[in-house]
This record gives sequence, structure tokens and C-alpha cells, in this order.
Amino acid sequence: MTCPDDCTFLAELNPAGSALLSASYLGSGSVPASEVAVAVDSSGNAYLAGTTLSASFPVLNPIQPCSIINGTTNYEANFLAEFSPAGSLLFSTCLGTIGTDSFALVALTLDSLGNAYVAGNAASDIPLQSPIDANPPLESGGQPGGRPFISEIDHSTHELLFSSFVGEQISFDGNGTGDQILALAVDSSGNIYLAGESGAGYPFPVLNAIQPYLPVSGGCPGLHDGIDCFFVDGSFTKISPDAGAAAATAPGGLYLLGPSDALVELVGSTSPAEVVTVYDLGADPLTVSSVAISGDFAVASNNCTTVPPAGGSCAIGVTFTPTQVGTLTGTLTITDSSAGSPHMVQLFGVGGQLSMVPSPSTVSFASQLIGTSTAQNVTLTNPSAFNVQITKIQVTGDFTEDNSCQSLMLPSYSCLVDVTFTPTATGTRTGTLTITDNAPNSPQTVTLTGIGAAPGLGLGIPSGGSNSATVAAGATATYALTIGGMRMSGTVSLSCAGAPAGSTCTVPATETIRATATIPFKVTVATTSGTKAALPPVRFAPPGWLWAFALMGLVLLPATKGAQCSARRCLSRLPLSLLILLCYSCGGGSNSGVSNSDGTPAGTYTLRITGTMGSTSQPISLTLIVQ
Repeated sequence: MTCPDDCTFLAELNPAGSALLSASYLGSGSVPASEVAVAVDSSGNAYLAGTTLSASFPVLNPIQPCSIINGTTNYEANFLAEFSPAGSLLFSTCLGTIGTDSFALVALTLDSLGNAYVAGNAASDIPLQSPIDANPPLESGGQPGGRPFISEIDHSTHELLFSSFVGEQISFDGNGTGDQILALAVDSSGNIYLAGESGAGYPFPVLNAIQPYLPVSGGCPGLHDGIDCFFVDGSFTKISPDAGAAAATAPGGLYLLGPSDALVELVGSTSPAEVVTVYDLGADPLTVSSVAISGDFAVASNNCTTVPPAGGSCAIGVTFTPTQVGTLTGTLTITDSSAGSPHMVQLFGVGGQLSMVPSPSTVSFASQLIGTSTAQNVTLTNPSAFNVQITKIQVTGDFTEDNSCQSLMLPSYSCLVDVTFTPTATGTRTGTLTITDNAPNSPQTVTLTGIGAAPGLGLGIPSGGSNSATVAAGATATYALTIGGMRMSGTVSLSCAGAPAGSTCTVPATETIRATATIPFKVTVATTSGTKAALPPVRFAPPGWLWAFALMGLVLLPATKGAQCSARRCLSRLPLSLLILLCYSCGGGSNSGVSNSDGTPAGTYTLRITGTMGSTSQPISLTLIVQ
């Protein structure tokens, strides 16, 4: 035949791969097949499995005709075909349509007898035989859902030996989450092994599992509990040909949520019940003899006694009542008649508490005039996972408040409280901001303090200025000051006291001040440097006998005869002893110099600047350091 469009085909090559032994199309029409798998038995018969869009797909001794494909509700079907070694068609059948959002993937294997095993996804129209789970997938808006399936076909009679749903269905949300089979195998004992993916859209039933639940995190509030989580994990299933019951649970791990699916439950309150479903995925009825629970969890309901086989189920309702804050765990223990009993379901929950936090916890206002007002903000935050009900916000003392807070504070929300200070008296003023709500730490308080100031001259140091100056002797120190702005106006006299010796302090004689603005002015202190003078030292120190000799010369000096001599001549006649005495009287010892009393001595001094207007006087101290 020819292929008018995309067609499925099967070709056989010789062992060397050098020649084509046979080749054939299978099916015709627009895109008749999208996924295929091939297997060959020990006799050389070839098996081809896949999916087809064609309702006229060629069938031979079918288990199910391909006319099940319906353009309204179904658009694709699984198929299995067998070819002889010569390439002729021995058997061909459809096996259920592909449900909405299902995966068009098919896995194929053969056992030692040549029986064929086909796995894929199918809607409720797939034929079942001795199923371990006969529950059909759900529908949405008239569209069929899909579930993974496994079917076994006899190699000689082409009869359906086993066919069952396995795992949970594909979700209808368009994200493709759910379960799917990607590979299968069969051992010599007839045990079937399925490997694939499990999505969190529907809980995957587990039995004697190594990993009983899907460990998701970030963006998914539950642990494989049927909430809108779009994560997948690997899955593995073993199906035994033996009879018996099989107690599978879904989910294998349960996260207990608070009201409205909140991740946290209030300490002391009880969560809505969550359900653990127990399935009997075996051939015999399941008997549940007891159900026990541990931790801060309780069994709210339980209808598990005898569970019918092939997917029959019962439900156990579980609630969570946390006794403390934090993540809490427990265990649901199910004792039953299946292998591996008792079976455990891990339980999780988070206990939380209402909370309201004001920030900052203390608000301090700078000094301000009586009757004037300034404001600061306090932030109220609800860091808990619950709504907090605010009943009252109030202040005491010389303070008032205005806030943007709603009576119901949502989780992680904040609001502002504007606190205004208006002092009514001078000195330190105190008050308290109090928030009353339904949190355990209510009422929350914020300490308020402020300083009231009376009208005055406003003599002070401006912002960024300094009341201290350091200079070397002979330099001038300069201080920047301000005055005014304290609700008084007029002319202020200024004076300076405390300047050290050898310095001069200069301030403006007067300043005209205003009630609402400050006036800058400067104070200067001019210092002077000290000086020293000294005679050179005389290094000659005559002995005592020289003094005696000089004195004898003066006594024995002969009287001058004749006329009087001039001053120069008389001087020339002074005896040597007198000259020696004069020289000795000029020298001897050392001289360290004489200090100038006008210099400013080194040291630290306190200057006092005083402003006076009428009966009002205000001083301020300045520090001068002379080096």
C-alpha cells in the first residue's frame, strides 16, 4: 500500500543491516500514529504498539475495534499489532482511547512465553480483565479523563489475560501533571514492573513504599495531598500474579492545613479534616482491624472495616490540633490483612500563634517648646499566618495618635501609627502607646518620652558646631553660636567671662533676636605668645685670694699730686685690682632668661558667654585649650 500522509510502518533488515527483508505500512490517513514501540519474540514474530488517530486503523481478530475513536470525545487510541517473520499481519487491535490531557506514550515488552504487555494511558473505555484497580478516570465537561493502564495479551490466542488501571489520572488543568508509565518489564515469575513519573495533581497509592510521599518544597503547600502542586517524582510499581489483598494508601504522607488552606494551624484550634484513602489493589477483600494515630493529630472519621478488591476503598479522616508553635509530626497506623501490615501514613502540621509587633518599642522626642507639636511613626506588623483583630489603639500623656490600621490585620500586613508630642509643661514628659488585640501578647505597648521647654533666649551651639576650640598661644579661637527662635524677641546683651591672662574675648555687644528663627553670631578669643631675654654667661670664676688683692689695691691707692686729671686720665690710672673686681662683679654663674608677663599661659579654660534681656538671662560655657 502507499501512504497518503504520515503512516506507521514496520521494516525488517538482515543481520548485517545491508538489505531490507520486509517492510509494510500499517494504517493510513492523517497522522495515523504518533508513538510506537517494537518487540520481537523467540519465534521471530514482531509486535508493534503505538497510538493512532484513525477510526479505520486495520484490525485483525481485535480485542477492541478502533471504531471507538470518536471525533467529539476521543481523538486517539492505543493499538497493538503482531506480524509474522514474513511480514504478514497476524493480529491487530485497539486498546482504549487516550483521555483528555493524557500522555500519548506506549511501553511494550514480552515475557518468556511470548505474551505481550502494553502500558500507556487510557480513558474508561479500555477493556479490563482481572484488574487490581477498576476505578475509571474522572471526566471534566463531558471530556474523558485518562489513567495509566497495563494490559497482557496471550501470544497464541490473542486473548486479554490481564488489564487494569495503575496509578492516578492525568489532571485537567492543562499542566500535564499526574501519573504515567515510561517503561515496563516482566520477570520469570510473572511479576510486572512499571516505572514512570508521579505528579502531585492526584495522590499516588503506595504500598510498602521505600518513599511513601512526594517530598516537594517551595510553592506547594502539601505533601502529595491533592492540592494544586505541579511537581513530579519517579514512581515504581510491582504487580504480583498471586492472589491476596493489598492495602495501598493515598496519600502516603499527609499535610494538615489550617482554615482556607493556610499552611499553619492556630495553637489550640482544630484543623479541617483531611482524608487518607485506603485502597485494596489486590484480588481478595481487605480487612482493616484497627486504626491508631499519634502526635497532635486525631482520627475524625473512619469507615474502614472490609474493603472490596480491585480498587475498592475506604476513608479515614484526620484532624490536627497543635499544642505548640512549630512543625509537628505524627503517624497514622493501619493494621490490616495484607502483606507488610501495619501500614503507616506520615502526618505533618505546623502550629502557629497570633502575634502583633510594634516597632520601635520606644519613641523619644527632642526638646520642644510648650504648645508646639512634632510627630513620629510607629509601625504595627502582623508576622503570623493568621488574621489579628485590633480592638483599640490609644495613648496617654502629652501625646496623641492617628493611624491607618484596619480592625482586621491580615497576615504579614503592616500599618502606621502617627504619634504626636505636644508638651504642656517643661521638663521630661512621658506617655504610653497601647495596642489591644486578640494576640496572646496583647496589649502591646510603646514607651513615649519627650522634653517640654519654656520660651527663652535660645543661646546655643548650632548643629554641626562645637563648644570647644584648641589653639597655640598667639592664635585666635573662633566659636559659632546661635541665639533666638524660642518664642522671645527683642535686644539681647551679650558678655564673655573667664578668658585667660594674655587673651581677649570678643562677643557682639547686642543681638536682636526673633521668636521663630535663630540668629548666628561668633565669639573669638585672641591669645598672645610669651618672649624671653638672657645675658651670655661668664665662664671665669676667680679664686678668693684675688678678691683680697683687689681690695688692698683700692686701700693703698696713692693720692694724686698736682692738678686734677681728666676723666679719661683718671680712669687710666685705676689699679689692676679694681679692674679685676669690676669684671668679677659682672659675671659668675648663669642666666636662664626673663619671661614676658603678657603671653597666654598654656592650659584649659572655661569661658562663660551670657545673654541677658530684661529679667531673662541664659549662660553657655565654651572650652578653650591653649597649647
